[in-house]
Amino acid sequence: MPAHLRSVLSYSRPATLNLLFRAATAALSQWAREQHGMRLGIVAVLHTFGSDLKWHPHLHLLVTEGGLSLDGSRWVRPYGEGWLMNHGALKKMWRYHLVRALRRAHRAGELRFPKNAAFLAAYPRFNALLRRLYEMTWYAHIGASLRDPRFTLRYIGRYTKRAVLAEYRITAYDPERGTVRFAYQDYAQGGKTSYKTLPVLAFLGRLIRHVPDKHFKTVRYGGLFAPRWREHYLAHARAVLGQAKPEAPETPALCTLSWQERRRAAGQDPLWCRTCQVPMQFVRVVFGPHEPIAELFRQAGRPIAPTHPLWDTG
Repeated sequence: MPAHLRSVLSYSRPATLNLLFRAATAALSQWAREQHGMRLGIVAVLHTFGSDLKWHPHLHLLVTEGGLSLDGSRWVRPYGEGWLMNHGALKKMWRYHLVRALRRAHRAGELRFPKNAAFLAAYPRFNALLRRLYEMTWYAHIGASLRDPRFTLRYIGRYTKRAVLAEYRITAYDPERGTVRFAYQDYAQGGKTSYKTLPVLAFLGRLIRHVPDKHFKTVRYGGLFAPRWREHYLAHARAVLGQAKPEAPETPALCTLSWQERRRAAGQDPLWCRTCQVPMQFVRVVFGPHEPIAELFRQAGRPIAPTHPLWDTG
C-alpha cells in the first residue's frame, strides 16, 4: 500500500491490521470465485517491518495452484501449471478491498487518530485521503510456484516466524555515545547492504513497535484452509485429486519426548561433543547465577580455582 497509509494503520492496531487480512483474502477469493468458479486455499502471514526496522505492514500469501470448484466436483487450474493470475488485476482488487474496508471501519467508529492527525477523524477528510491514495500505484508481487514440498515447508516455517532483526545484523554498540549500528538490505539501492546508526532508545523503540498485540494472530488461513470448513473442503479436494488422507505419524507427541530425544529428532545429539568426538554425561540443569557452576566442575573431576571466571558461590 502507499506509504501515506502506513501511519494510519499504526493508529488503530490491531483493528486495522485485521483489515489487511480480510481485504487480501477477499480479493483473492472474489477473483477465484467470479473468474474461475473455484475456491483457493490461502495462508496469510503479516509482517509489520521493513529491512531497516521501519513501520511497513505488508502481507505474504501462499495460495494453492488452482482451486476446488464451487460444487466440489473437480480441481480447477485456470492457466495450467505454474501460472495463477494477472499481476495488474491483483493490484487493483487488493486496493479496492482495503480502501472499502477502511471506509467501513471509519464509519463504524473503529479507527482512532492521535492529536497530530485528529483532522482524519472527520469522515469527509479521511475519505478525501483515500480517494487520493486510490489514484496512486499499489504494489503486489507474484512469486514463482513452490514445487518442492519439503523446501516449501522449511521456507514457510522460517519465514512466518522470522525475527524482526537477526542478532548477527547488529554490528556495533557504542556505550559512550549510546548508539547501535545494524546492517540492512537497502532495496532502494538494488538490495545492497547498508548500515544505520540509531540512539539506543530509538533502536529499542523501532523493535518494540513490531511486537504483536496480545492474542493477535500473525498467521491466518482462508478459503480451503479456513479452520471452520477445512476438514470438509480438504476431503473434497483429496477426492477429486485422487489423494489419500495422510496418516498420523506413529512417533510420540513432541511434549512426551525428553530434551535429549527432541534434539536427536532434530538431527543433533546434544550429549555428543563434536570437538572431541566422545559422548558427554548429563549431570544436571543450571539456571541463573544462583547455582554454583564450580560444583559441576568438581563433580566432573575438573575443579577450578576460586579466581576462575566461572567460579560462582551463589
